Amino acid sequence: MVKYVNYKNEKYPISISFHALEKLEEEGLDLGDEKSLKPIKRLFWHALVAGHFHESKELKIKEEDSSFILDWCFAEFQEIMPLFLGMLTGKNGKERKKQVIKN
Repeated sequence: MVKYVNYKNEKYPISISFHALEKLEEEGLDLGDEKSLKPIKRLFWHALVAGHFHESKELKIKEEDSSFILDWCFAEFQEIMPLFLGMLTGKNGKERKKQVIKN
């Protein structure tokens, strides 16, 4: 599944796929770490890479600039995350969203 985030009148494909989660795990990061924003930032970057791959689009964003894009679309990304995570865990987006908000 690919969704889009908006930044400066452009849509960027993202996919919080197995690839993105695997990369996060390889980096030793956990989305459950409430004391750090780094897992979310890194997940966003890997989701951008995966989304562009799945859409056969060239990724023109530098990795170091991805946090500036996330500044702009953070709320949008937060809304999209439960849809993907629910798909991967077998829960629907609404149930997963409630769980993410509670944590």
